[in-house]
Amino acid sequence: MNLSYNVLPQSFQNMRPVALASERAGLHSIAIADSPLISRELFLSCAECLHETKSLNVMTAVTNPLTRHPSVANIIGRGKDSFADAGTSNDG
Repeated sequence: MNLSYNVLPQSFQNMRPVALASERAGLHSIAIADSPLISRELFLSCAECLHETKSLNVMTAVTNPLTRHPSVANIIGRGKDSFADAGTSNDG
């Protein structure tokens, strides 16, 4: 049986320890909930999980690209500066 942890992150910065703990607990996957009103950085949260883990599957939960407003999908453009500040940028 494969178990997955569904999470609604408050910020992408807290996703590395969550993903690492999930992997160490033997979970199969982690699903990042897509709720633009609560957590705008869906794709950055997924990237943070992937950065920290080796075997954990990372997926979005209930994402509908047909109804997702383009300004919300474009949040990664505004969030990337915070992502770089977290020490994950390859700029250089």
